[in-house]
Amino acid sequence: EYSGNLEKRGRFPREILGDIRKRMGTDFIIELRINGADLVEGGTTNEQTAGFCSTLDGLVDIIHISSGFKSKGHDTEEFSSMYHPHGVNVERAANIKKKTRIPVTAVGGINSPEFAERIIAEGKVDFVSLARQLIADPEFANKAKSGREDEIRRCTRCYHCYPGMPEILGDDRARVVPDMKSLPATTQRGLGVGTCSINPVSGNEVEIESMPEPRGSRSVLVVGGGPAGLQATITAFDRKHKVTLVEKGGSLGGILNFTDTDVHKIDLKNFKDLLVREVKRRNIKVMLNTEATPEFLAKLRPDAVILAIGASPCLPVITGAGTAMHALDVYRDDSRVGKKVVMVGGGLAGCETALHLADKGHEVTIVEMQNRLAPEAYGLALTATIRQIEKASNIVVKTGMKCIEISDKGVKVENSSGKEEVIKGDTIVYSLGMNARRSETERLRAAAGKATVFEAGDCVRGANVYEAVTEGLMAAMKVI
Repeated sequence: EYSGNLEKRGRFPREILGDIRKRMGTDFIIELRINGADLVEGGTTNEQTAGFCSTLDGLVDIIHISSGFKSKGHDTEEFSSMYHPHGVNVERAANIKKKTRIPVTAVGGINSPEFAERIIAEGKVDFVSLARQLIADPEFANKAKSGREDEIRRCTRCYHCYPGMPEILGDDRARVVPDMKSLPATTQRGLGVGTCSINPVSGNEVEIESMPEPRGSRSVLVVGGGPAGLQATITAFDRKHKVTLVEKGGSLGGILNFTDTDVHKIDLKNFKDLLVREVKRRNIKVMLNTEATPEFLAKLRPDAVILAIGASPCLPVITGAGTAMHALDVYRDDSRVGKKVVMVGGGLAGCETALHLADKGHEVTIVEMQNRLAPEAYGLALTATIRQIEKASNIVVKTGMKCIEISDKGVKVENSSGKEEVIKGDTIVYSLGMNARRSETERLRAAAGKATVFEAGDCVRGANVYEAVTEGLMAAMKVI
C-alpha cells in the first residue's frame, strides 16, 4: 500500500496531510516544505517531487521548495555558498509549479529584491522565501517596499550565521572546531548560531539594547575607512555624534576593495559598497588622502577616537621573499601575474586567491605547511572552499610542505621527511596572515590626549569581516 510506485509512496504523507486538514479546517494555512530534489544518489528527483506535488490539491496551501540534507548541507545545496548561483532552487520550483495549482515558493540564496521580482514575474514562483537573508537584514521586505533597495544588507552566504559541520570525509582534522578559550571575546561571540558577518546587531541584541544612550553629542574621529571604520562612522553618526572619518588612501573600503575584481565576492562587494553609500548619504566629514598623524590629532582635539587602521601582510621569512607578490596585489594588478603561479600559504585567503587566479586562466600550485588547506576554517565554509578547489583542473595542492627559498626558478620546498623539491612558477604569491599595526596604533593612542580611544578590526589583530564590523559598531556604541 505504501511502497513501490510514486502513487503508493506518496500515500502516507497524503494521509497525514489529509488528517491535519480535517482537524484544522479549511481556514488554517498548511505549508509543505519539501525537497525539490535530494541531490544524492538514489534520492528523490525533481520530476518525482513534481509528480507528488501534483496530487496535493486541497491538502496544502503552499509548497515550499528547498533541497538536500543537513549532513551534506553544501554538497546538496541545502545551504548554498558564494560559489553557487543565487536562487539554487528556483528552476526546481518552476518545474513543480507547472504540475500544480498550489502556490509555490522557493528558498536558497535569494538576497536581492530585483532577483525576487524577476523570478516572480517570469512565473517560476508565486513568492520567495528568505532565511539567512533575514539575519543579514530583517528589514529586507520593508526596504524593498519603500524603494530603499540600495540600503539592504545583502547576505554574503559566508556561513557565519550557521557554520554547520564540514563534509570533507576521511580527514578527522577537518572536524575540529576552534578552542573557545583561546579566542578573543568578539570571536567567541561570533561563533554563536545567528550572528552575522554584515549585521553586527544580530545575536548581540541584548548587549546592544543594554548599552547607555549618549549623554551628549561628541566630536568623534574615526581613523581608517575599511569595514570597521565605516561601520563605526555610521553608528556614531546615528547616535547623534559629530563624526569625521579620515582615510589615508584615496577611496573608502579598505581591504575589502579587492572584491571589486573577485568574481566570487560579488555579495561581499555589495556589502562594501553599501557601507560606503551609507557614509556618503549622511552628513559626515570624510577626509581622503589624509594621514592621521599625532600632529593631526593634536590639532583636531576630538572627544573620542576610534582607531581602525588595519593591518599589514605578514612577510615570509625566507630567502628571496622580496621578489614575491602579496595576495592583495594580485587583485590590484593582474598584469604582473605570469601563467604559472605558486601560492605560498594555503589558508582561507590563499585558497580564495588561488581560485580567483585559476578563474582568470592561471595555473596555480598551492603550498601549505600544515597537512590540510584552510586550517583556520571549519564547517560549511571549509567544505565550500575545498570543493571548489577540487573542481578546478588548473589548481594543484601540496600540503605538509615548508617553503625554504624563493628564486627566479620557483619555490624550494621541504616535506616532513626533509626531502626537497623545486616547484616551478612564473610568479610567486604569498598569503601568510596579517600583522596588526600595533606600533602605529599605540602612537596614535598616545597622541589622542584626553580623548577616549577605542580600537576595532585589524589593528587589534588580524580580523575577519564579522570581527571588524562588530567591533566598529561596539566602539561607536561606547562613545557616550
